[in-house]
Amino acid sequence: MDSTVSAVARLEPVPPATPRLTLRDRLAMAVMVSGGWWMALIFTAIAPILSAMGGALGGEKNGYWIGQLTMTIPDIGIIVGGPLVGLLIERYSARMVLFASFALYAVAGSAGMIVDDGFSMLSTRLLVGFSGAGIATATTALIGNRFEGQTRVKALGYWSAFGALGGVLSVMAAGQVAAIGGGWHAPFSLYGLAAIPLIVAFFVLPARKRDAVKPEKEQAPSVWNLWPLYLGMIPIYVAVFMTGVQLSFLLGADRIDDPVTQSWVIGAASAGSFLGAFSFAYLQPRIGNRGTMLTFIGLMALGNLLMPLTANPILMGLGGAMNGAGGGMANPFFAAILIERAPIAARGRAIGLLYTTQFFGEFMNPFVVTPLASLLGIHGAFLAVSALLAAGGVGVATYRKRLG
Repeated sequence: MDSTVSAVARLEPVPPATPRLTLRDRLAMAVMVSGGWWMALIFTAIAPILSAMGGALGGEKNGYWIGQLTMTIPDIGIIVGGPLVGLLIERYSARMVLFASFALYAVAGSAGMIVDDGFSMLSTRLLVGFSGAGIATATTALIGNRFEGQTRVKALGYWSAFGALGGVLSVMAAGQVAAIGGGWHAPFSLYGLAAIPLIVAFFVLPARKRDAVKPEKEQAPSVWNLWPLYLGMIPIYVAVFMTGVQLSFLLGADRIDDPVTQSWVIGAASAGSFLGAFSFAYLQPRIGNRGTMLTFIGLMALGNLLMPLTANPILMGLGGAMNGAGGGMANPFFAAILIERAPIAARGRAIGLLYTTQFFGEFMNPFVVTPLASLLGIHGAFLAVSALLAAGGVGVATYRKRLG
């Protein structure tokens, strides 16, 4: 009898044990999902010192423009750098590009601690934007290459969630560093902290063997078939940045001019972005791609509808949080779709173009919304964006092609 039981036990398949994550695995995951944090820091580290820095570099006459350009010129580095970084990843690997990007980010960013003229400042800020595109694209590509299924979905959600959380915490940290350090140069030291994940990455991201080069030269796969996805992303990201670019003007039109009130109303969008990104990992497996897309478009449509219909700061903050939550879900959603649909050999370019498209949407927001505001007023512009989002949601709901 015992021998029979033993024989049956040997025939029954034994479920594989779930591998335990080692400290090295956890550190590698931390490096990869930190990409969103470093992207947010590009802009938030200098937010509290823009006026002081502008006055010091440009004087009373040119200080405003120097300050504004210092904040916006990294966008150009990101927009231009996205596709270039993607090509570098395909040629040299995401790991090597990540090392180089962290090093450039730390050096170019912390250069602001000693720079005292406008041209040098703008030059280093352009490099910070380019290196930020490298960090974002490389970390996203590493997530796509090293994880599958729900682990990948969770990692992409955490990437965006850490970016939103970093946007809130780094602004407060920058203000404290400026106060303690005694001037506007001090917050630039925060960029130097990128040396920490650089050192950690050397030890926890081992090089992978590359396939032997085949004698015949193969044509690189194209990402041209993904153009409808990128085209559809542009209006989404124009809407995502309604809170960051336009909400202050809406608050001003409603006579809510107090900087403290404006800061927390606008900051509610960052809190919403964190919640949206964090919830993506749990919603997407349950409602699929179509359901996820309808959810974040619906949240953004409702948020942009609520904000202009009330002059109550709390309700406006709620609307901003809804728009932020939609944007927080959109970021990992599009990353996951591109990783899934792009040829493996073209993932670098596909992901690089993702970040180019995101920041192009931010860049285009004033050019789209300003004419609407001139025609309909700032309240009407928000309502128009809400209506366009709702129409887009109807299109997604009735689109026959399978989205998942």
